[in-house]
Amino acid sequence: MTSRSVALTRGLLTAALVWGAGSLLTLLSFHVVGAATTIAVSGQTDRAQIVWWGAHAFFACLGGLLGVAIGGISLTRARLARPGAATSALGVPILVAGGAVLMALATTDRITGDLAFACGVGLLTGVVGGAVYVLQTGTPDAEYRHYPAARRTGQSWGSR
Repeated sequence: MTSRSVALTRGLLTAALVWGAGSLLTLLSFHVVGAATTIAVSGQTDRAQIVWWGAHAFFACLGGLLGVAIGGISLTRARLARPGAATSALGVPILVAGGAVLMALATTDRITGDLAFACGVGLLTGVVGGAVYVLQTGTPDAEYRHYPAARRTGQSWGSR
């Protein structure tokens, strides 16, 4: 049986590890290939590469998605929370912790404000996606589901 604190920790750690490992993988990939994180536009200014931003935002999104989905499903399967409560119990801490990390990195000039914004949007998108998944899955054997599965009659379409 999973406890509430174990499910919450599982979701938070999943989000942090997926996002962190993905960001590290992105950094190492750009370093190994020798690609710059910025490109020269008209020879005067540097702009960030969309691949750099996209990769970081993707891993933030994936971390948020998996964190809320894994933790939320753990909470609902153990009957510790309804789907709505499970998504808010995981989504809010993931967004707050992720926002704090992004704010700290942007404040100390480790990342640019634009990259922090892209990661924040990715994280928000992932958390919403994970919440939708948990809400769609619902509680096991519950009478109320958001979108109930179609009933099967046992006949194939060809025999009707």
